[in-house]
Amino acid sequence: MLKRLLAMPACAALVIMGVATATSGQAAAPVATTTTTTTVVFSVHPRTLEGASLILEARKKREAEKEKLRQERVAREAEERAAREAAESEARRQAEAEENARIAQVLADEAARKAKRDARYAARKARSGRH
Repeated sequence: MLKRLLAMPACAALVIMGVATATSGQAAAPVATTTTTTTVVFSVHPRTLEGASLILEARKKREAEKEKLRQERVAREAEERAAREAAESEARRQAEAEENARIAQVLADEAARKAKRDARYAARKARSGRH
């Protein structure tokens, strides 16, 4: 990245903690330093600053658009989740209603079977003459 900065036209760079400097796009000689920290200070032509501000504006627009798309996606997923949960709830309610109807039918059939059995028992008692 330092090489790119130093190679830019109308750019002056000064390497702090080193010895080499470059101006107007001249490449700097490699700097041998004993420290691992290197700070680069540079000034940029005003037209380049305008370009940078345009880049920043475009970046802000892209980030705003990404955030808008993310919010739309989150809202859409929330709507889909709510619709899916409502459908699942309705399906559970319907299944429960069907189960209750089946249980009611089984109980009604059992009651009818017991009533027939009791009627047969009563008829048999009446035929034999016992009360």
